[in-house]
Amino acid sequence: VHFVKAVLDTYLDQKLAVAPASWAAGSTETSRLRTRLGSAFRTKALLGLLQVLPGSTSLYYGDEILMEDAQVSRSQCRDPACLENPLVSFVHTGRDKQRSPMQWTSDWMAGFTSNMSNLSWLPLSSRHTIDNVAARQNNDDKFLQKMKEAAEFKTSGWGFGEVNTSETSLNVSVMSGTQVLLARLRLRDDAVAPGMTLADKQNLES
Repeated sequence: VHFVKAVLDTYLDQKLAVAPASWAAGSTETSRLRTRLGSAFRTKALLGLLQVLPGSTSLYYGDEILMEDAQVSRSQCRDPACLENPLVSFVHTGRDKQRSPMQWTSDWMAGFTSNMSNLSWLPLSSRHTIDNVAARQNNDDKFLQKMKEAAEFKTSGWGFGEVNTSETSLNVSVMSGTQVLLARLRLRDDAVAPGMTLADKQNLES
């Protein structure tokens, strides 16, 4: 939490108005965010925070439904960086594990293709029946819906609000018109528990 706060303070102090920030946590070059963080709590917290930071936010496909790295054997490898390296470095050089097909449903090939006679170019994550768009849309925490609302909010002419930190939490708030978007990273049992709320400013002040 304090490391994230320090990064934000550095950016805000420099006031890079000429070169707005571009924030990203996942890419085709690194293991998936949830795999690296090792927790759905931490992943949700970081993604929620990214949605309210000043500048543009880039999400790597599948992070919003908490996709993990797929298990890709060397015989299934398609990445040149993997194919051109010795077997001993395969686990470190192969990038296919974070490039598996988008998981839309729990159906055949996660809804990525309807062709029953062919598999996709890479295997699916073992959690594709759980971590898919259809399932996440019905989750009790409504995280996917919150991510969509935050993205829409961010394109509505919002302004950066406040960053507050304590020994147990980091809170960021932004405003657009009469609405306020709050993101919170809260330490709980050695994990980070996220919170993201879109509320009416008048209700928050009353």
